[in-house]
This record gives sequence, C-alpha cells and structure tokens, in this order.
Amino acid sequence: KSKAKSYFLANKFSMSVMKISTEEPEIFISNKTSDYDKYFLSNSIETSHVFLKDEIIRKLYNDEFSIAKLTELNEKINELFNLGVSLVIFPEKHRTIFGDYEAIPEKITNFIKCFGKRIRFFSLINTYFIKPVWLAEENKCETKIEQRFGISSLNTKNLTDTEFNEKFNGFMPSSASTYIKKYPLFLRGRKPAENLESIIYACPNCKKLFSLYSEISCVKCEDCGTAFELSETGELSLTHLFDSFDSAKEFQKFILMKYNFENKLIVGYKNIIIYNDDSLNKKTEKQADLLIFADHITLKQDGKYTEIEYKDIFDIELKTNNVLIIYLAGGKKQIIQGRNKENFYVIFDLINIKNDH
Repeated sequence: KSKAKSYFLANKFSMSVMKISTEEPEIFISNKTSDYDKYFLSNSIETSHVFLKDEIIRKLYNDEFSIAKLTELNEKINELFNLGVSLVIFPEKHRTIFGDYEAIPEKITNFIKCFGKRIRFFSLINTYFIKPVWLAEENKCETKIEQRFGISSLNTKNLTDTEFNEKFNGFMPSSASTYIKKYPLFLRGRKPAENLESIIYACPNCKKLFSLYSEISCVKCEDCGTAFELSETGELSLTHLFDSFDSAKEFQKFILMKYNFENKLIVGYKNIIIYNDDSLNKKTEKQADLLIFADHITLKQDGKYTEIEYKDIFDIELKTNNVLIIYLAGGKKQIIQGRNKENFYVIFDLINIKNDH
C-alpha cells in the first residue's frame, strides 16, 4: 500500500509501530480487523511484499480451486518468493463482527505450509474499534501492531499437518475484548455505539429480544428502560451480565437458546433491499420484507415468497452498511441490506443452534 497513506493512517490512529525487514522472503500472517489493516502492515513491513487477495482465501475455504488452478496459484506465489517478495495473508474467512478470533482450518494452514517459508504472526491491536462492520461513523483510538511469534522454515517443513495447524492457531492474535484489558484504548467518537443493536439483540436486563436502540455511546431497551454503555476503554458497562463484546456474544446466544419458537415468527423487517450481485448497484435494487424463523428465513416480494432453509446455507457474511450475503449451493447468493438498524446477526446464531442440534 501507499507509503504516504500508510504513514498518515498510523499517525491518525496513534499506532505504536514496529518496523520489520527480512533478508529472505517470508509469509506474514495477520488478523482481519478493519478497512485499514493493509495500510498498517505496509507501514511496518519495510521490505517488498504483496497481499493475498481475500477472494483467494474464500475460494480455498470453499474448495473452489481445481488441482490445475491451485498448482498455477502456487507457482505464481513461488515466483514472487524467487523475486524476493514476501506474502501477507489474512487467513480468516471473513472480517470479524464481534472482534473475536476465528480458528483457521487445516486446509488453509496446509496451503500456507506447502511453501516451506518462515512464517511471522502480526497482531493488530485495538484496530477493531476504529470502525467495526456494524458502526455508522469512524472512531479514533490508540492502536498497536506487534510481532511476537514465528515458525521457522525448518519447523514448517518438519511438523505434520495437524501439528502445524495447532501451532499456527496457537499463534493467532487474541480477541479485541482480550486486548483492551492489556492495552489502553481511549476510544473517541461522535457516536461510538451507533448501530450496536444491529448485532446485539437481547436486553441484558429483561432478556427481551429486539427491543434495543442506540444513542451516542449507550444502548437502551424500549421495554424495561435500562441501558448499557460502550465506554472509552472498549468495555460494555452498566450491566453485570456481560462486560465485553466476547461475553455479549455468548450471553445473547444463551438467551436465544432458551426460547422455543417452534414455527412462530421471531422477527420481521419491512422494506429491506435485495441486490442481484456484489456490486450493490442501486439501479437493480428491489424492496422486500424479511421474515426470520427458527429454521429458515422468508423473503416476501411483490406477493411472492422465497424460503431459504438454514440447512441449505453454505456460508453467511455480514459486511459494512448492514449488507448480508447468504451463500447457497451451486455458487448462488442472496444479498440483502438493511437501512434501519435491522439485526441480521440473529440469523448467524440460529444457524449455529440448528447445526448444534
């Protein structure tokens, strides 16, 4: 990335920077936290490097490469190494929603292992809070980049695939909620909790679902009137049932599991937007109603109903501006967008609960 912009962003977000240079090309691994991750890394890595595209990681997860295409990809990466260029990889499938860490499966670590290079692990610390996928406006905060762990090229070659995967995951960064206990955050923003109700759906006081609304740094319940706050430390305060994004995520899933919805509607949203493809072209957008049930969702459009069962969902991703991408078998997608702080995250938990059963 541009050196000038990388330097500017590091200063803007008060980043404590460490500089890394390499004698031989290496593989750098980093967590996926914000829109600026690549700039932060380019500001730290002083020798030649390129980033592996997210779409390649997604295809590896989805087994979309033929043997021929995978061989071609490996050859091109080895060409880079022969030219002295290092490779930076974000191995998680999607950008984090709650700031937590996603375990990396063996098929991804095997791909990384096959190059036999030295691997170094970067931790992007507190950068999650700049602008999480759910947030409306950007925050400023104290950030840090660290490189503490590595796997030598000899170790990479000698470890079995399972041993390498375990070691690799052991060196991946901690969650954003873990880091704020060790590193000062000093979160500053006009509306730091705006849209938080689009991922937190259960009130920590009355346990009611979908009764929350956000105001500046607070999230309040329309039903019981209580509130919790996103503090400048990054903690969720004023409630004893959760104190962080990690514990809020677990709390609401636990509450959701206690409900017996059967075939009843859990929540419905009117006038959501449907898109034909990833371009989110406004000329092709259409409106529909979204109905969320315990085992499926239904889209109602022009009097017609489209039902998607959770068992048919291959993957699901929540992106900025409340865009939800549902990946179905055969490469099909359903792309929807909410513009009134709709909570789509409940679908993630419903899918997990369904799979657990």
